[in-house]
Amino acid sequence: MTEWIIDKTNKSVAGELIAYIRVCLQKDEPIKVTAKRFSKRSLDQNALFHVWCEQYASHLTKQDLNTLNYEHRNKLIDEMKISAKRKYYAQTGNKYVLEQKKDLFTGKEHTFAKSTRDYDKSEMYHFMEWLQNIAAEDGLILESKGEYESMKLEQNK
Repeated sequence: MTEWIIDKTNKSVAGELIAYIRVCLQKDEPIKVTAKRFSKRSLDQNALFHVWCEQYASHLTKQDLNTLNYEHRNKLIDEMKISAKRKYYAQTGNKYVLEQKKDLFTGKEHTFAKSTRDYDKSEMYHFMEWLQNIAAEDGLILESKGEYESMKLEQNK
């Protein structure tokens, strides 16, 4: 079974799907195509993302975050989330990680990293794939767990 995940970050995959359908039709091979929408990112994805941000922040700062007070620990985790989103955008150009907000005093628009709460499952999957890969390049292995691991295994079949 072949599965394609198509979203605004990888529209070229739609062309691959169409090419696959054409090949099957030319070979007179019947195929079954099912389309379904991805939903908002899951709580499992979110929980794993937070664990990864804590691990990555600890790795980059060379600090055991468990030894820090609650406020400092959460600040480092938040900084990791923002830093990851900025780097992801810089490397991929995928704008779904950003949002525009207007300063009501000046009327100027400013760009901010969007909360992962607003990502769909596919966007979160691609973002987490990227995060796992750059962490590995930095010498940190972020383990896949739960629903994310299932999605990853299904995608790689």
